[in-house]
Amino acid sequence: MKKLILFAFASIITLISCEKKSTEPQVLEEPQEVIQDKEVALDHTALVNNEEVAVNQNMCKYINELKMKVDEISSSDNLDYDSAQKELQETLVNLMSSCTIAGTDGHKKLHQYLFPIKENIESLNTNQDKSFAIIKENLAHISCKE
Repeated sequence: MKKLILFAFASIITLISCEKKSTEPQVLEEPQEVIQDKEVALDHTALVNNEEVAVNQNMCKYINELKMKVDEISSSDNLDYDSAQKELQETLVNLMSSCTIAGTDGHKKLHQYLFPIKENIESLNTNQDKSFAIIKENLAHISCKE
């Protein structure tokens, strides 16, 4: 039951985050925008399939955290998929909540890899090895230097 609630929460956050921010005006020439009365600078660069995408500091932080957690989980001797699922979902929700690039080409490029990651995190407890392999494969296409 907890997994279902967590899944529903993550899905709602994803929908709200992307839909809400995609209606805001996007300025591609100036790498910044105003979110919740705070100016969020797009002062970091993520590489998505070797293409540069302007992101904010928090997005970069959560991309790196997600990659680090996957590396830690995959090197563990006793892989606990339930715990892994919870950790990865939490980090992915934080990444999506920090998104300020909706409506840009970079947003579309990032989603191309994040949606399969999201779907496979959600199915991690039932389709363990295959889901985890897909998560790792998609994360290999994303990097970010803080």
